Amino acid sequence: MPSHLVMKEVDGINYWNWPALYTLKEAFGVTITALTKRFTELGLVFIADKKIYPSQQDYLGAKRLF
Repeated sequence: MPSHLVMKEVDGINYWNWPALYTLKEAFGVTITALTKRFTELGLVFIADKKIYPSQQDYLGAKRLF
């Protein structure tokens, strides 16, 4: 999944939930494992304890300033 196609597909949508990721996996024609791995590589999600976070900092509880 080329990054420019991934970024175009996720622009403006909330993909930090499992139903959205499963919809996106169908759009790309890949497994959920491949999709989540690529999203993690691109820094779009961080998955821990079967929960999806926007970043590792969110998982660790770091607050955003903006």
